[in-house]
Amino acid sequence: MKQRLNSRVTLTDIARDVGVSLATVSRTLNGTGRIKASTREKIFQAARRLRYLGETESRSIGSAQRMIGLLMPWYGTALGMHDSIIHVGQEAIRHIAEEQDYGVIFGSFGDKRKQTVGDRLLNAGDLAGVILFRTREEEELIRPIQQKGIPYIIIYRNLEGTSLSYVGIDHRAAMASAMQHLLDLGFGEIGLLCGDTSYPSMKAYQETFLSTLKKNSLAVESGWIRQSSNSEQSGYEVTAALLRESPPRALICCSDRIAFGALKAAADARKRIPKDLAILSIDGTDQSGFTHPPLTVVRIPWFDMFCIATHLLLEMIDRAPRVAQVAVKLRTELLVRESTTPNVSRPVNPLLHERLTKKSVEKLQ
Repeated sequence: MKQRLNSRVTLTDIARDVGVSLATVSRTLNGTGRIKASTREKIFQAARRLRYLGETESRSIGSAQRMIGLLMPWYGTALGMHDSIIHVGQEAIRHIAEEQDYGVIFGSFGDKRKQTVGDRLLNAGDLAGVILFRTREEEELIRPIQQKGIPYIIIYRNLEGTSLSYVGIDHRAAMASAMQHLLDLGFGEIGLLCGDTSYPSMKAYQETFLSTLKKNSLAVESGWIRQSSNSEQSGYEVTAALLRESPPRALICCSDRIAFGALKAAADARKRIPKDLAILSIDGTDQSGFTHPPLTVVRIPWFDMFCIATHLLLEMIDRAPRVAQVAVKLRTELLVRESTTPNVSRPVNPLLHERLTKKSVEKLQ
């Protein structure tokens, strides 16, 4: 992407001018995704007309600070995030940042046991901005970053109602989409494999799961709600234990890694999928389409999330120290595959999905 000319113009301004989503603008300027030629041309015309793009201009920031970071709190590195998601994030951030002459560092911060590279760069003021991943909104680690005035944006969390900047999803809408899909297929006995509910995303998943059962007058079987760490091994062990008892007819897993373990446990127990047990995941890594059978997912737009977060962070750096909160929610997408519906591998009717989720991108004020 070319250098920006007018730092007061943002991606949101371009999206509003053209009448498309923030994700579409991000993909177009980043040179990724399948965008109609006419739409692409409108976006570039708007970017030039609004003076978002320039040919040779560069940011007026010291060379010592031409570095941004993708940082996870030290505890987050052990939470089992799938490698493909980390790779997607790194590639998206690096591509966009390097187009703007920024270097990128990936690492952890806030480890009380030792000082990490991320900690040293933050303390020295050598990072122009940071993208924070797998960070609790109440986490004390964020406060020093705010106090130093370092522009930041948090990935994946839905932090509506706070003053924190984030790009995330509506976790409740994602679970509602998963539940509605199974209910439409006639499943009434549904189980849930969920992570630690001290994390807001997991808490939102479980609360929506329970409220949807209640709304549809379905029994809540406490034994069908199991906690699983984010790993194939944990998903396997929890599902195997569940299948030895009185299992549900369908199972929602809150990550692909858990679902991969569940699929293996079902196969080892000689359960036919989806006839004996339907399995669905809220995640959507590339590997989910290559399982046996292919896994139905509520797909989280990881690539778009990282791209938009990077674009917005660079805009925040341009505006520093006058940085206002940035808050964006992206829609998820239900991809129906054979793990819930035999011989079907396609997205659901978009009109149906639109009723289950909010608008494509919601810019919070």
